[in-house]
Amino acid sequence: LRINFVPVALATLTTAVSFLCLNFSDSPPFRTLGNLVAFGLVLTFLLTFTFLPALMTWLPPQPALRRIAFERAMAMLGGFVVMRHKLILCAGLAIAVTCAWGTRQLTFDDRFSQYFSERFAFRQATDILEERLTGLTVLEFSLPAGPEGGAANPTFLADADRFATWLRQQPETAALSSPTDIVRRLTALAPGAKTDDGLPVTLESGNRVLALLRAGEHTLPGRPLSEDGRFALVTAILRGVSSGEVRGFAERAEGWLQRNAPSIATQATGLPLLAAHMSQRNTKSMLTGTLVALLAVSLILVAAFRSFRMGAVSLLPNLIPMLIAYGLWGAVLGEVTFSATVVLAVAFGIVVDDTVHFLTKYRLARNAPLRLAPAEAVVHALRTVGVALVATTISIVSGFITLAFSGFLVNHHLGLLTALTLLAALGTAILLLPAFLILVDRGR
Repeated sequence: LRINFVPVALATLTTAVSFLCLNFSDSPPFRTLGNLVAFGLVLTFLLTFTFLPALMTWLPPQPALRRIAFERAMAMLGGFVVMRHKLILCAGLAIAVTCAWGTRQLTFDDRFSQYFSERFAFRQATDILEERLTGLTVLEFSLPAGPEGGAANPTFLADADRFATWLRQQPETAALSSPTDIVRRLTALAPGAKTDDGLPVTLESGNRVLALLRAGEHTLPGRPLSEDGRFALVTAILRGVSSGEVRGFAERAEGWLQRNAPSIATQATGLPLLAAHMSQRNTKSMLTGTLVALLAVSLILVAAFRSFRMGAVSLLPNLIPMLIAYGLWGAVLGEVTFSATVVLAVAFGIVVDDTVHFLTKYRLARNAPLRLAPAEAVVHALRTVGVALVATTISIVSGFITLAFSGFLVNHHLGLLTALTLLAALGTAILLLPAFLILVDRGR
């Protein structure tokens, strides 16, 4: 209890802070996840120092021969790190630089139609729909026609028709619904209507067509015009687009209206566009939350170790694992959903635990009564805490890796990225951090 209370308390506090930073997310499920895990961590901490010790007094003692063998293996690893600490640092630096290049290939994007794997009937049906029929992404443009009955104005109809023609020419467009298409069909039925390219050229002709349109509006799919004739609705259906491509399409369409038909300029609307903007906003907010977690955890470690130097040293094993995981992902796969930003906060909180436990044991070895040299303190820390680091990493990775079998892409990416980050964190904690401590703590 005396030896482990401080490191376990620090690990619990830093992990809870990192999970609480999920409240920066715009996604309510992730906020709930962060709050529940933080609350669970506090309960676990209390039970660890009350119920668990009491339970252990009732359990029969077991010989620790197998653990002794593991500790000897960790001590041998510590000896290797001491002898090859410069080589380990150079290799770690080379890996970090390589992975930094990989992060440049990483794109945060979402394809909502592909969130479920192909083994689900829903995904199979949507794939057939997009390949053979139409698209799933619907954007709408409510074009202002001016005063009441303005939709009958030939100038407005001509501008709306040019905009509809431009939309049809875009590679993302699978189908388009424009009121000018209906007007063309009705113009042929309007007696005495003067037309040009099938559209009315006089206000009188436009009013006749508008009267026919209102009379048969109940037979039309949707409502192409508002009841007072002041707005016309153009609907574009897109195929196989990501959230970034949806935002880009909407920006291009709005820009075309501003340049070529400013009198009917409007903004794109629709649930897919709302989701695309929320995905982008959630990515930015989670990056902010991760930076807040990084700052808070660093301040906690500086205060706990009473050393700014140790707080700065702790940043190395906390950041490099995420750099390695995201760099490998970017180099191999490239695209990742917005869940990757959640992994930053989640994995950071767990990665800090390894750093806290190793640095605590290292400082105990360096201070009285042991007062070991840096190299000896590294071996001592690895022998005493290395087995625990390996065991906890394997157990946590085993839990997260089950998410990789999920057919829901967000869970799939969350599990794989977190597991990859934790494995990288273990390697950093037992190899790179000891080698770095030997270098920076020399002569003290």
